Amino acid sequence: MKKKRFRFRVLYGIILINTVFVIISGATILSSMWINSERNARELAGALIEKIQNTVANQTIVYFQPAKAVNQGIAFMLYRYFTNPFNNINNRDLLFGYYEEIMNIYPQFKMVYYADTDGSLIMLFRMNDGSYSKRLVHNTGTLIHTNWEHPNPVNYGAYPNTM
Repeated sequence: MKKKRFRFRVLYGIILINTVFVIISGATILSSMWINSERNARELAGALIEKIQNTVANQTIVYFQPAKAVNQGIAFMLYRYFTNPFNNINNRDLLFGYYEEIMNIYPQFKMVYYADTDGSLIMLFRMNDGSYSKRLVHNTGTLIHTNWEHPNPVNYGAYPNTM
């Protein structure tokens, strides 16, 4: 009988050792997977954030490149023509020359104008035929006068003077 008892103890011992080994192995595998999946998720998130940052930075630079060129060109022309064109509002020939040069450099501009808080306006407008028309708006407080100067007389029909 002693042999049978001893046999059961050995059998239970082997089962116990195997159970402990399976539990330790499972815990090791699960913790290793947890640690690796967390590290992989962090690396993936970091890579995605870096890609997003690079894309946003590149698109921002591409978006603002034309504006940078416009600002540099306008700053150069401001320096070339006069210190401040808006303080020289009475010198219309100089102002219209400045506006015409801006319109020649940047064909995407349809008009360039200056308006004050009283409602007066000086504008150079690119017409459909490529010519430049001048629009002068003067607000007297009771009346608003609009005067167009067109190099092509055909445009007076579409853009008439008003009093």
